[in-house]
Amino acid sequence: MNEKTRGGTIPIERETFNVLLKKSHTLAICYCLCCDKARYKNGQWTNPKNLEEIKLDYGQFIYGRISFSEELDVNQSTVYRNMRTLERMGIIEIENHNNQFSIITVLHLQKLYRRNQKARENGGCKTQME
Repeated sequence: MNEKTRGGTIPIERETFNVLLKKSHTLAICYCLCCDKARYKNGQWTNPKNLEEIKLDYGQFIYGRISFSEELDVNQSTVYRNMRTLERMGIIEIENHNNQFSIITVLHLQKLYRRNQKARENGGCKTQME
């Protein structure tokens, strides 16, 4: 099943979503799209231009401002400003890889993954993301 048709639920923090929604609907939608695009397991991505292998952890995804703006149907500058706002708020981290794309980390998903890993290592019960 590819990333676009995987189905299921998206782990979104309700409090974060409500704060963003009050600031800007587009900002809240950017956050939801980040949560949707974030990987639910570790893996890699191959850059089609130079075949470079990029390692992606849980909660990360490849971000390009142009494709994001097309998917949201908003202009690129709005996407750029919203992603920078999410970064300033401590919701995402942006690792600029080159002028073609960046690697985005959705921070609450990383925390959830670490909590699940720790529970598994300690023989605990499964959490909501499994």
